[in-house]
Amino acid sequence: MALALWVFGLLDLAFLVSANIFEYQVDAQPLRPCELQRERAFARQEDYVPQCAEDGSFQTVQCGKDGASCWCVDADGREVPGSRQPGRPAACLSFCQLQKQQILLSSYINSTAASYLPQCQDSGDYSPVQCDLRRRQCWCVDAEGMEVYGTRQQGRPAQCPRSCEIRNRRLLHGVGDRSPPQCSPDGAFRPVQCKFVNTTDMMIFDLVHSYN
Repeated sequence: MALALWVFGLLDLAFLVSANIFEYQVDAQPLRPCELQRERAFARQEDYVPQCAEDGSFQTVQCGKDGASCWCVDADGREVPGSRQPGRPAACLSFCQLQKQQILLSSYINSTAASYLPQCQDSGDYSPVQCDLRRRQCWCVDAEGMEVYGTRQQGRPAQCPRSCEIRNRRLLHGVGDRSPPQCSPDGAFRPVQCKFVNTTDMMIFDLVHSYN
């Protein structure tokens, strides 16, 4: 009898240990639209395979498989009209510059004043802080120019959250993966990301995380 109890106790312990081991798993970042289109093009052996930047976004210059022609694209990978030419274009507008140009062109065509114009850095990237001078409001944006939740205010924010903190804010507003990212003290992503695979624990963690 004692032996049987000892065996069952050992099995219970093994179950608990295995549950703790498999409660977490390494979290792979979801593929971006460029990466998804690239995988699809490879699978179908298409003539054009999108070229993606290191962060998974579209490169501003895209070229055909044979390299005979290239063109500029916007942030969604759509070809910029009139940009296709033999070889690589001398220069393409950045996504920030392209958005600014499109807004100015639309304002000119419709004879209306633009309420907001994107502010771009010398490199062409979006300035971390964007402002609407008419409303006297400013806010932080991510690398793609998307407003970061909770940063809009009167005047300029003293500091903007970094990439991991931005994803954290999106999660709290119901956008993206439900598993909270693990951030380093400086707001960047930790090298290894883990997420709960146990549904009950994940819900409890999400509630605790949301109200802290």
